[in-house]
Amino acid sequence: MPSDVSLSVQLRDFLLTNGGHMDSVKLLEIDGSVAYGYDVLKSFSNGNLTEGLFMDAFSSILFKEDMRNRPDTFRKRIFLPTSVSYLLNNDFIKQNGETHDFSADALAGNLRDYIQNVPMTKTQMIMLPVLHHDHWSLYAINIAHRRVDIMDSNNYLLIGTLESDHYRALSERIVKGLSDALQEVAPKSFCRFGGFRRNMMKCPKMQICSNDCAFYIMRFMEAYDGNRESIETLSIPTDSSLVRSSILHQLMFNEYNQAAPLHPDIEMFRRSDVVDPVA
Repeated sequence: MPSDVSLSVQLRDFLLTNGGHMDSVKLLEIDGSVAYGYDVLKSFSNGNLTEGLFMDAFSSILFKEDMRNRPDTFRKRIFLPTSVSYLLNNDFIKQNGETHDFSADALAGNLRDYIQNVPMTKTQMIMLPVLHHDHWSLYAINIAHRRVDIMDSNNYLLIGTLESDHYRALSERIVKGLSDALQEVAPKSFCRFGGFRRNMMKCPKMQICSNDCAFYIMRFMEAYDGNRESIETLSIPTDSSLVRSSILHQLMFNEYNQAAPLHPDIEMFRRSDVVDPVA
């Protein structure tokens, strides 16, 4: 019987090389995140930057699993959608070939819609994926420790630059902008954190030019519990095909994927320890 790793690689290979037969097939639907075969082809092919919808789907899974598996601490960590990142940094993000000016009203409105569905009275940690110059990083507002932990899969030493060159102005704008917006929409739920110390976390690094940053961010979100050890000891495959395949398999065969039942040609790649009850 093939291993789970083998099945995940085979699933991705099948979806990327099926000649377009799965392009219009719905493969993923988790809350508001919906993806078809064509979306998978664009985001999971080696070297391609991944769309935020897959991170949003992954975040929804983590939130639902927290609710089920950690009832005592549920809602202490929340995952903001990637739409917040776009609005915070949209003057550096091209959409349809154009950038747009920052709008505090648009950001506040987006957060207000999110807060309606996610009570924040217990929140001690806010996770936010941030896109800047086609690169994803993860900001964790660690309220309990009054710091902002930043996780970035780029190996800046090998690239020939410094983390501070990338983050000095960016982190100030992102953190202050988010703090100001949350004060406007939920002033009683959060302290101001715009002045929190920024902490660059020691974390796994992707291969240079692999563009695997989004997949590393998903693994960071999954592992991070507010303590450095959870990230410093984290192991992520550096093989681009493996890290992309494992995330895709996890998303598609998750119990919260409302696109099920999946196409019969896809079901054959389900985990090896799952037994068909009618078999």
